[in-house]
Amino acid sequence: MIRQLLELSYQPNETNFTRKFNEVMTLPVEGAIPTDSYWNNLHSLTNELHSGVLDEAQRIAGGTLNESEMNFLALYCYGFSRTVIMICMKYSSLGTVSNKKIQIAKKLGVNNLDDFVNNYR
Repeated sequence: MIRQLLELSYQPNETNFTRKFNEVMTLPVEGAIPTDSYWNNLHSLTNELHSGVLDEAQRIAGGTLNESEMNFLALYCYGFSRTVIMICMKYSSLGTVSNKKIQIAKKLGVNNLDDFVNNYR
């Protein structure tokens, strides 16, 4: 399911992607234990495709990245637009996306989150 979403994300219509993304991310994971979620699956896939970026980020941040920050970072690794991230994370403004990006960069001790993520692509 997550891979299908990522394939859909490369289509030019952001509205269709974000609608489908929000539908999928709120569904229970079939056959999973109650603590599993599609976000956890997205984290695993992100680590797999991006050289362990989320695990490394959590290590560098000393385990201080919360679930929301990990979700944000997973989406950010795929190069989604600020608008897509805003909608998927249910933020109220694009400014929130920029602020979250700065907060995560500070926790990682980097000036630019793009540079950090690009090291794992």
